[in-house]
Amino acid sequence: MCVALLARAGECEYLMQTDSVKLTNYRVQLQARNASLDGMCAIKIIDGSIKGVVVNDFGIKAFAFSISPDRKKVTLQDVLPMLDHWYIKRVIKNDLKLLFNATSCNISNQGKKTTIVVLDDGTIEMNNNKYNIKYLFSLTQDNEQEENDYQDDEPQFEIDDETAE
Repeated sequence: MCVALLARAGECEYLMQTDSVKLTNYRVQLQARNASLDGMCAIKIIDGSIKGVVVNDFGIKAFAFSISPDRKKVTLQDVLPMLDHWYIKRVIKNDLKLLFNATSCNISNQGKKTTIVVLDDGTIEMNNNKYNIKYLFSLTQDNEQEENDYQDDEPQFEIDDETAE
């Protein structure tokens, strides 16, 4: 019976994909009662920790985050002033912790406070029902095409240094 449980645990994958070699980019939408944020979330594993940043469509950083290797501690850095309140940061940290610990096996075990659903197109939707916050994370297509783009369309530059004469 223990072997069956261990084998089943190996099949579970985290919903939020991360990579230690290249950035994983998500299109992100955060919707709260009176505000919304549309932008990008870039994630990478560095020294075992998950490091990420959320920027809006204008390139303004909303916040950066770091998740410990055991996925039990989340820290926020460089928080946008309108979000830089202890009660808002606490909610964001708890939601990120829950989101990055969600697997394909435990997704249905979420409580009434927060629900996580994977939509048909692969978008991860998380609803914090207590605070009425909705998060949407959809993997961008440039993650799959990134390697091909660099190999096929590598620009050729020639630099003429006229000052060397």
